[in-house]
Amino acid sequence: WLVGPKINFTFSKKLFWSNYIQYSNIGESLGINSRLQWRFAPLSDFYLVYNDNYIASNIFAPKLRSLTFKLSYWFNL
Repeated sequence: WLVGPKINFTFSKKLFWSNYIQYSNIGESLGINSRLQWRFAPLSDFYLVYNDNYIASNIFAPKLRSLTFKLSYWFNL
């Protein structure tokens, strides 16, 4: 089975923070995903995403970590 809560924070109309925590008993792993989103213009966003995965059977030893930046920008021609 896979279980986990989702926690969202809305600081303003342009700044959001989403968090997911998931546990899988099949893979005996714990995953954390945290995403900060800033909407700096209509349909244009900057994302900062942090992912962290742990092996639960080994006292939550780190398995994989990543930090990702993404920029999307809307423009009309």
